[in-house]
Amino acid sequence: MRAPRRPSADPSPGAFLLTDALREEMSRWLAPFDITIGSTQWRRVESYLGDVERENLKMNLTSDSKEALLLRHIADGWVASAALRRLLKAVLEPRILDLGAGAGFVGVAIKIACPEISVSLMESSEKKFRFLNWAAARAGLPGLRVLPAAPGAITRPAPRAGGNSSSAAYDAVLVRAVAPLEKEISLALPFAREDAGLVIAFQTKPRTIVGMELLEIFPYRLPRESSERHLVILRRSS
Repeated sequence: MRAPRRPSADPSPGAFLLTDALREEMSRWLAPFDITIGSTQWRRVESYLGDVERENLKMNLTSDSKEALLLRHIADGWVASAALRRLLKAVLEPRILDLGAGAGFVGVAIKIACPEISVSLMESSEKKFRFLNWAAARAGLPGLRVLPAAPGAITRPAPRAGGNSSSAAYDAVLVRAVAPLEKEISLALPFAREDAGLVIAFQTKPRTIVGMELLEIFPYRLPRESSERHLVILRRSS
């Protein structure tokens, strides 16, 4: 049986270069969220998107255009970064899980913007999981790891030093409405801390969920878009 093809090991940097105008546009858009992206962080974004663009020719990771990768997917991650930094500011060594990470746009964007947050990417698609492993190794970002989504398996981080059993879980789990939201949340809850774990859902139209406490609705618009999107912050009902 032939082994599955691995992404190219070509170590040359990606050819994805952002213009000064696009960086400035994004920086202006980010200002109200209190997120600043420095030159080193921009280079990390370019390197990662270059990897996506190159491997996309072989693996069909996304159908979006070059600019859309930044203006939609990375931008979504940076909005989540602003919410997470505020929500988890009192948490020592915060840890989050991006459930159904796809090609990693949101999780990698969060890690680049918030290096203090440990980010785990979980993906069930074998080809995307292989890509994430390869891209994460190339990125060399401490605290970024990739996990397979094995049916029925719950992979949690190690307990924090001196922490109780509830610390062996994620402070926040990100989900997308790719399946019915109730299903996404039911998949996310086993990974979240029982005492204070958050579930953060990307939604176009926010709504309440039975059994979950609605903490906050975080409205935003992506660059060059007029339609409103929402991050919905949920927690188990007490």
